[in-house]
Amino acid sequence: MIYYKIQLKGTETFLKGTPSYYSFKKDGRVFQTLGSLRTFITGAMKSNRTSQQLGNWQIVEYQLAVHAVKDIHEVIKPEKLIELLKK
Repeated sequence: MIYYKIQLKGTETFLKGTPSYYSFKKDGRVFQTLGSLRTFITGAMKSNRTSQQLGNWQIVEYQLAVHAVKDIHEVIKPEKLIELLKK
């Protein structure tokens, strides 16, 4: 799967917020589909504040790949697992 973020050119910060009210942070907002990214950009183009800034944005694509598959007991702390099993 491909995920998207909007990055401020020349920085390592990513857009966080809405088309009208946004900031750039280290973590930023993740768009799960190209359609949601396009919808956001369309909304930004309609905002006077944002439309002037679009030239400073770039799109970063992230590809999600399976790293490992684990059973539930491998990721839950043992004491928490015991507590859940007692219920």
